[in-house]
Formats: sequence, structure tokens, C-alpha cells
Amino acid sequence: MRTIIAVLIFAAFLQTTILPVNLVLLILVLRSFIIGETSNLYLAFGFGLLISHLNATPLGIQSMVYLSLIIFTRALGRLPISNNILVVIPLMFCASLFDSAVNAFIMHASLQIMPAVLPPTILAIPAYIIIRFWEERFVVRDIKLKVK
Repeated sequence: MRTIIAVLIFAAFLQTTILPVNLVLLILVLRSFIIGETSNLYLAFGFGLLISHLNATPLGIQSMVYLSLIIFTRALGRLPISNNILVVIPLMFCASLFDSAVNAFIMHASLQIMPAVLPPTILAIPAYIIIRFWEERFVVRDIKLKVK
């Protein structure tokens, strides 16, 4: 858990200073698609507040967007279609489009698809593979020992 928090903090500062790609949304949505834990909701709320603070936008809007997308992703992850890796492409497209539309509505700006929606959609498959590999190999889940 500490590693994902450190990665998300780094991604938050990276996306607000250098890259116009919403990396925090990408990591949170894909992690909740892979692992449907309630800790994803806490991460979404906390990092939504951090992103709102770093972007100087109204506090809480980004948290609500992240929470709603995490809840939708958890529901989608329970469906049988979630076994296919190609589901993450339309999932990230819809999640990025929703986030961009809410931000455009709040800031009274026009909706721009290229810088906000297409890069996370393209990065969805490689990020999914990296996050899945990390969660399966290096994160310790419940260990149950048998005592004879």
C-alpha cells in the first residue's frame, strides 16, 4: 500500500506540473478494475483532494469524479466480460471523457478530447499489465498457515 501511495503522489505532481495526462485517474481506475478493495475508494478521495489542491480547482469536485469512476469500475470488474484485457481501452476512454467533461463544465471551458482523453486510452494496456504484474507478484495478501 505504501508503494501505490508513493507512486500516486509522484504521478499527481508529475501530471500537475509537466504532463497533461491524468495519471492518477489511470492508476486508480486500473487498480480498482484489477482489485476491488475498499482502499481504492480512500485513495480516490484523498488523491482527488490532492489533485484539486494542486490544480487550484474547487476542492472536492475531483474527489467526487474519482469516487464515482471507482464505483463504476468496481461494478464493471464483477462482470464476466472483465476477464478480457481489451475491456480496459473503452473503460479508460469513458473514464477520461467523463473526467474531462466534468472539468470542462466546472471551469466553463470547451471539451478537448486529444490532450485529455486519447493519451490515457493509449496508455491503458501497458499500465494495466504493469499494475497487474505488480499486484500479483509483489503485494502480499492474506497468508494462512496450516498448523498440524
